[in-house]
Amino acid sequence: MIKKRSLRFILASGKRGQGVDWLTAEVVLILVSIMLFVSIMVFVSRAASSSLFYEELYAKEIGTLLESAKPGQNYSIDITPALAIAKSNNKNFEWVQQNFFGVYGTNVVRVQTTANGGFEYAVFKKINITKESIAMAGNKVVLTLEI
Repeated sequence: MIKKRSLRFILASGKRGQGVDWLTAEVVLILVSIMLFVSIMVFVSRAASSSLFYEELYAKEIGTLLESAKPGQNYSIDITPALAIAKSNNKNFEWVQQNFFGVYGTNVVRVQTTANGGFEYAVFKKINITKESIAMAGNKVVLTLEI
């Protein structure tokens, strides 16, 4: 019969069958826990300040706005933080004008602040935008949508 080897045998420094140094096992457990906690905190801090957060935020905001929109209405949305993120990814204002916002099919809103990223948000209502533009208004960048 094959015996299972447990953590205490792996960590034991003496001969097999001797007692286990539980202090070593506790230190390993604490170090693994600290590494896991640090990696989670790094992920959360990056996710909160990166383009993924703002892409999702703007896609959902624009999507819900378009679902409640009626024909003939105009909407303006301040996208200054999105331009700052795009500039931090070496993209200029012209790139943002061409690639920031798009509607795919009849009900998918896509927002993009990086060259290989983007967030898509599907809405229930058929989207019909007659005109869209991104322009500077003072020190703000504004996305204007005409439904």
